Amino acid sequence: TPCTITEAELAAAHTMDRGEARRLFKFGEIPPGHESDRVVVSNFILRPKHTPPGLLEGILNYTDIIIDRIREATGGSDPRIELMERSKAVIVDETPFDKDRKYYYFGVESRTHHAAVFYAMRPNPYYAEKLEEIHNKIIPEDFNPELSFGLPIRASDKCLMESECLAFPQYMKIMGQIWNTHQEVIDQSVIVHGAIDRTTSIVLTTESQSVLRDKELFEKNATLRATVPFQYQFITNDHDIMQSTGLPKNFIKNTNNAASLDEIMLSAMSSLKAQLMAKFTVGNCCSNFHLLLFDFLQDGCGAAKDNIGQCLQDNEDPEFRLCCMWSKTEECTIKSEARKAENEQREAEKKALGKA
Repeated sequence: TPCTITEAELAAAHTMDRGEARRLFKFGEIPPGHESDRVVVSNFILRPKHTPPGLLEGILNYTDIIIDRIREATGGSDPRIELMERSKAVIVDETPFDKDRKYYYFGVESRTHHAAVFYAMRPNPYYAEKLEEIHNKIIPEDFNPELSFGLPIRASDKCLMESECLAFPQYMKIMGQIWNTHQEVIDQSVIVHGAIDRTTSIVLTTESQSVLRDKELFEKNATLRATVPFQYQFITNDHDIMQSTGLPKNFIKNTNNAASLDEIMLSAMSSLKAQLMAKFTVGNCCSNFHLLLFDFLQDGCGAAKDNIGQCLQDNEDPEFRLCCMWSKTEECTIKSEARKAENEQREAEKKALGKA
């Protein structure tokens, strides 16, 4: 379509620096001299935590400029104008935010943000076909989305600094927690969809090979398996390269099978697509990958009629309520100070042993 961005345009596009990105988010202003550029790039590492007041209005102004240019060039006869005018009206629309939710991320309320995410993530025909091939191999023919749990586990480098992480048995406790909490919904789904087999599918995906090793150990331990209050089966992505990092520049360095960047992204997107199959999803919202997943699920892109998702940051049990590096809640501040004190104590002990 005329809206498609080409690789050549991306390569030639101006990349905003920190100051320019801040002005974009604060005032909705494109950098001077680039107002007419077809493509301008912003590094989303610089994105704000909340939607600045002037951002959407600024984008709306640029939309008017684009529509007016088309109207002038075509004498108002272009059939796209009517559609663009209707689309423009939803740019400033925002979905009411659940004030009881403890974790907020940029764009959670914005339809514009969600639309941009969907647009950016669409695969080209070649990779769309590849994704479908992998998906058909992962998901069994008798898979019941209404009786399934999504368990995407972000581990590896995420646990080094940005987030607390859980052990695999803790994740399985959360699966039991979901089962017990939503028993009525699960029973209703079984009745409505006529499921004879109540075996629940747990769609497990991860970038970390150690998580899968822990999963195998869990499966071999009868005592641990007995803690799960329902019959289940794991569905895993055998086509995931598991690059053990979420940082794109480290993809190749951390991957031993000489996979290309395209292949690594394909494996990640195949796991994302598998997670869209689940009715109940729990994720670590310190992870952009999990936020992306929730964007899709909460906007109705999942296989189940309604997805019931939860950030671990919102879990009712303190054992599972993870803190991000940047979390400022009282609970997370106490945890952070305790970890700092522990680290200082270990350093002091090391120095004492060295002197001895």
